[in-house]
Amino acid sequence: MSSLPFFCDESMLPPPGADVVLGMSGGVDSSTTCAILQSNGCIVNGVFLKLFDAKSVDKAEQDAKNVGTHLGVHVETIDYSEQFNEFVIKPFVEAYCEGETPLPCALCNYHIKFDAFCGYAKKIGAKFVATGHYAQKKQIRGVPALCPAEDKGRDQSYFMFGISSQQLEMAVFPLGRAVKSDVRAHAKERNIFVSQKPDSQDICFLSEYNGCYATFIRHFLKNSPNCQWKIEPGPILDAHGNKVGEHEGAIHYTIGQRRGLGISAEHPLYVFKIENNNVHVGPLSQLAVKKVFVKNCNYHLLATTELGLEGNNPTRVLTQYRSAMPPIPATFQSVAHDEAVVIFDDPQNGVSPGQAEVFRAADGTVLGGGWIVRTE
Repeated sequence: MSSLPFFCDESMLPPPGADVVLGMSGGVDSSTTCAILQSNGCIVNGVFLKLFDAKSVDKAEQDAKNVGTHLGVHVETIDYSEQFNEFVIKPFVEAYCEGETPLPCALCNYHIKFDAFCGYAKKIGAKFVATGHYAQKKQIRGVPALCPAEDKGRDQSYFMFGISSQQLEMAVFPLGRAVKSDVRAHAKERNIFVSQKPDSQDICFLSEYNGCYATFIRHFLKNSPNCQWKIEPGPILDAHGNKVGEHEGAIHYTIGQRRGLGISAEHPLYVFKIENNNVHVGPLSQLAVKKVFVKNCNYHLLATTELGLEGNNPTRVLTQYRSAMPPIPATFQSVAHDEAVVIFDDPQNGVSPGQAEVFRAADGTVLGGGWIVRTE
């Protein structure tokens, strides 16, 4: 049995002899996670999720199975394409057609990955589910808490706000204290052939479309004749409602966009609203948002006390509306069972309906999050 890498210790892992379901994507992160679990004496049950038909998916599946063969782990393929289409693809297309900016990776973690992995674990009697995500799980005041990875540049906890407390209870994140170069080095040490495999740069289902979401959406709609969503030309309006141009489809625009508007103006223009197939542009000041309204909130166990949910009291939090931004101070208030209002200390630019608003404690612990429905 090999020793654990320096960035991982036994406290982060299930005990030796434990059955663990591991999501294996064919990439270096999940492959290295497999080796780490084995090093700790865990019994690894690999799962590859087939989410859609594409050459890239077939290649990833083969890589996952080849890694499994190299490490002596069986990798089971589970077809989750129907669920993926229903809970990720369709909401993605709908959001863009409705003028929103979707976040498919968060939807996938919530509706697909952890649902599938935890379901399979219960089926075979395993108590643990491991993934190659860069995040940490800690015990805080006696309950499991989702915390950011040590490598803040790769932290993926923002995308996992939607997993349930039960799923978090089962979750294991062996790479939570790692940096990518060390992960690759450990994979090379274990002779894992994907140690230098490039990271995925795009949303997975856009890989066959050169990462172009608009091309994907047009293809989806073309092959869905009964779909209610359409792409139609429409006006581009200035901040006063005057028509200043035409667009070929609102899906080509996102909140905060400056380039590619096709409009000549004395000053820079930004998209600040997309509504009813109208694209609204204006100066940077039009982007400033002070308040966001959030729905379909998911709260982790610490949220009841940390967010003042019991009395619907205004509470100070750190919050993010994009994964790449640092958390910023704001005031949170629950207004219903799964709805909330967030008021930023300072106005923010580029906040878009469809994105996730994630709530964190002062130390970065994820308390929950929801989906932005409108701004003010």
